[in-house]
Amino acid sequence: MAIYSKSRAEDGMKKRALHACQDYEEFQNFVSVSQLKPISKGDVSSLFNGSSGSRATFRNRTVHGAAEVQSGIGCLDGYIDEKKKSANDDNKKNVEMTTKNIGSSAKSSRDAYNFLAQWRRKCSSSATDTLLFLAEMKELPEMTCRQYFSTDIDSDVVGDVVCALHLLMCISVDKSKTNDDLVSESITNLLETPKSTQFISSWLKAMTGCGRFDLAISFLTSKQVLQLKEIVEFVKNSVYAEDAGEDDDYLCRYNDLFKS
Repeated sequence: MAIYSKSRAEDGMKKRALHACQDYEEFQNFVSVSQLKPISKGDVSSLFNGSSGSRATFRNRTVHGAAEVQSGIGCLDGYIDEKKKSANDDNKKNVEMTTKNIGSSAKSSRDAYNFLAQWRRKCSSSATDTLLFLAEMKELPEMTCRQYFSTDIDSDVVGDVVCALHLLMCISVDKSKTNDDLVSESITNLLETPKSTQFISSWLKAMTGCGRFDLAISFLTSKQVLQLKEIVEFVKNSVYAEDAGEDDDYLCRYNDLFKS
């Protein structure tokens, strides 16, 4: 439950910060405080008055008492500095461990932030825009997920991919659904059934390797979940999967998620 609450708070802060921040450092600062809660006036007052003191008592303190307060604040500053140092050491250890686990293929946090910002700009309008964006990527789906989403993939990104793959599935089954918005060499090359099925399968498989993928699936809308089920069934029953001897372990994982 604690992991779920933390992930939800971080996801919410990322979505707000992505549109409000000017650079990555500011974005990172926003996300780092997503778990903090506001301090009440009572908590602040207790630092000076004690748990049972009053504001009037503080005002009536002598110079000697004021000196004690100042000394207490100095100790508090030292405590805060010590906590900051400890937190920085922990962050360095976490970064080192993450780097070892992810491998050299993962992009830096700044690159991941810039890529996500580009994704928002190009995929926010429609499933058609997302499909064009995916089709024109130079990297394969597996490499894209490994480089940018190895530690975390946003539920909105998963939703965008699901809608785009569902659109491609519908067009590959019924060519009459092709419209002027899809006049693109990249899309035209995918409209052949084997290629479209392989493209869809590659993205489905790649996403299962993303960080917190199961959590992202749980945030999909009911419509997106239905579309995802249709996509998985389409790939499972495709000729491509049968001829290529497609490893269906990742498809079983989707089915398990649908049951939970």
